[in-house]
Amino acid sequence: MPNPINQKHANEAALADLILLGKSQRGKDYRLYSFRSCGHESDLQIVHVRKNQVTCKTCVMQKRDKEAQAVGLTLIGMGHNKDYKLYRFDACRHETELQISHVRNNSFVCNVCEETSRTQPSYTYLLKITVGEVSWLKYGYAKSIDFRTKQYGLPEAAVVELL
Repeated sequence: MPNPINQKHANEAALADLILLGKSQRGKDYRLYSFRSCGHESDLQIVHVRKNQVTCKTCVMQKRDKEAQAVGLTLIGMGHNKDYKLYRFDACRHETELQISHVRNNSFVCNVCEETSRTQPSYTYLLKITVGEVSWLKYGYAKSIDFRTKQYGLPEAAVVELL
């Protein structure tokens, strides 16, 4: 007769798109699982699996690495918290901690080289912004126009047109 606890854990794993592989070396509150989507294995807390609050850290790090490479960086380590990572600039080889979202949006500079938003290639733009019956023009200067318009905090109903 199968152990009912193991069957319960196996059922919870299946609901979280995981496969229960067995006991973990990390202790009684953990089990070893495999992610169905990618096949990576990980020791996860049973309670997180039960609440379906799990992500494949290997896949997340691969995504972060690809995002860094796309903007001329190399991901080299963890940051001071979950929102930051340590990167190396491919061009100048300087290392710094950057916010993941800034890397994703290509919104960063090497402060050691003293490059700033004023010395980096940027674009001037003219936008027509319409919210309901009201329209106005916005003239600006930015490295990434899309990232800049997100910073405006416009309502979802706003229509932004690049002129």
